[in-house]
Amino acid sequence: MKRHLNNIFYSVKIIGRESKWYVILNIIMAFENIPRRFLDIWIIEYIVTQAVIGDFDKILYAGFAYFFYLLVVSVAKKTFEECYKKPEEEKIRQSVKMNLYEKMASFDIAVYDDTEFYNKYVMAFSMVEKKCFEIFNRLILVIGSIISIGTLFSVIIT
Repeated sequence: MKRHLNNIFYSVKIIGRESKWYVILNIIMAFENIPRRFLDIWIIEYIVTQAVIGDFDKILYAGFAYFFYLLVVSVAKKTFEECYKKPEEEKIRQSVKMNLYEKMASFDIAVYDDTEFYNKYVMAFSMVEKKCFEIFNRLILVIGSIISIGTLFSVIIT
């Protein structure tokens, strides 16, 4: 467990060192479901109330407004991912590679003659950036899941 936590903190440290905004914006994106959960509950309550009253025009307007909200949020999220997230990820990946190249340069040349060391190092080199982002994305997923569960409980309680 301690090793996993160290891996998580190290991944966040590597990514955060290169792009603090990348970390911050990904955590903010984990919160994106909170307004939607409350809006879902509110829109369902509103539609049921309007259906009981018999005002079907308001149901139609509420449906269009909700659809427009979902459209705007999904376009904003996609734009964020395309315009900011992918270029930042590439910048971070290049930085991780450069750090590994610098680390490789500090080894004695005789070490590279050992095929077992070389194979392990090449495998580690090819996996490190992938694992770093994988761990970070899992952390963001856990944060988002905790937020969603908290939101669900708050809706159930009220």
